[in-house]
Parts: sequence; C-alpha cells; structure tokens
Amino acid sequence: MKIETKCVMCERFDEDGAHFFFKCKGVRQIWAILQLEQIRETLAEMLSIREVVEAIVKMKPDIQRRVITLLYLWWSERCGVREGEQARSSERLAQVIVSYAAEWSNIKQMGDVGNQQNNPKSWAPPPESCMKINCDGAFFSNTRSEGWGFLIREWDGGVISSGYGRLENVNEAVHTELVVCLQALQRAADLGIQRIIVETDAYMIVQAARSVDYDRCSAGGLLWEFKDLLRSNFLMYSVNYIPRLCNKAADGLAALGASLSQGATPI
Repeated sequence: MKIETKCVMCERFDEDGAHFFFKCKGVRQIWAILQLEQIRETLAEMLSIREVVEAIVKMKPDIQRRVITLLYLWWSERCGVREGEQARSSERLAQVIVSYAAEWSNIKQMGDVGNQQNNPKSWAPPPESCMKINCDGAFFSNTRSEGWGFLIREWDGGVISSGYGRLENVNEAVHTELVVCLQALQRAADLGIQRIIVETDAYMIVQAARSVDYDRCSAGGLLWEFKDLLRSNFLMYSVNYIPRLCNKAADGLAALGASLSQGATPI
C-alpha cells in the first residue's frame, strides 16, 4: 500500500506535527495575521509535544484561547481539504479563529455569571403565549457517537412532547446540537405550535442562529436548515443560551438516547 506522507495543505514537506502546526506555509500566514508570529517561532523550536502543551498552559488566557483555537481549526481545515473540500483563505480562517476564541471567552464569562447568586439555577417556564423547547446533546469523542434529547413544555411546566435518539459517526459536538434542534423544531411545527423559545447550553448554536459567521463551518448545511425551519414555520421565535444546570431534563434525555443500541429508532 502506498501511503502519502506529504502535507495536505502545502504538498511540499512530510506532514509531522512540527511542520503542520508551526512550519507549513499556510499555517504560518495565519499565525502572522493573528500577530502570534513570535509565539509560533518559540513553539516550533520545542523538542516534544509535552513542551508545547506546557508552554500553552502557561500563556495568558486571551493568547491561550487563540493558540488553541488556531491549532484545532487548522487541523479541522486539513481534514476537510483531504476529503475534497475547498480550502478557505488564511484571512477567513483567522477571522473564524478570532470569532471562536471570543465565543470561548463569552462562555467563560457566562459561567462566571452562573456562579453568582442572582443567576437562575433551575428551568423557568415560558409566558402563556409561548412554548419552550429545551435541547441537549451528549457527544462521546472516543466512539464518535452521540445522544440527543429535547422537551417541549408550556407555561405550567407540562410536557407537550419530547424525543431522544442516538447518532453514529459524529465529527463534532456541534453537529449533534444542531440535529437535536432540528428534531425539536420539526416536532413543534408538526404540532402546529407558532410561538417558541428554544433553549440550549451550546453557546455556539445561539451565536450561529444570530449571525452568518458560522455558515461555512463543517455543519453549515445543518445550520442553514435550522434557520430555515425557524423562519418558515414560526410566527415568533428566539434561541437562547442557558446554563447546563437549567437544562437537566434535556440532558437526561440525551444520555438516554446515547444508551440506545446502534441503529435503534429515535423515540
């Protein structure tokens, strides 16, 4: 068997870790755009992965977020190119990295707020004129499988409908979060519900629903379908972030979905 060892992104040198993350022509442009060139040079000179990880752990939080996000998205971009997708420009990838790193920062801030005494610590019912949909996914990277679950509840807490299921060969947790939202929205549309409040503890889903910055991400097709379902089936809708503590029921259904046997029919 002939195994290709050249870097997928530059096709010039063998694809080892040091080359791919720090020395490849493509990734060097991104480090430079993000004004992290000095950090790239320092990491490139290290002799082991352990040294690199220890150096990243010691970085300032804002720099650390950008470095980790850069490494993750560059690997994700490489996998897409390997499977035939068109590579995005260095400028576009840098924009996405900044956006994701800012989102990470926002999640931490929201977590800090969640620890404050005045933050809600349990599920809150919707107004009488609306239904509330709570969604959650449970991603297992070692098996690339995922469970999902949702509930539709009215103002007095009564459950109108619910569902759960299992997914296989999941690449990223965001895919499952979108799948469960799609399942929930379709169920609500089938029931003729017109006014909904969607709640999820996946902050990326909330951000994606409110902007176009994520439309070219790996789950762009699912995201487009999610937005289209919202616009075409509901008179009033909102997509909100809630702490995991307030999403326990959906989390429990997601865990139940993950426990289903492979190929089991969603409920």
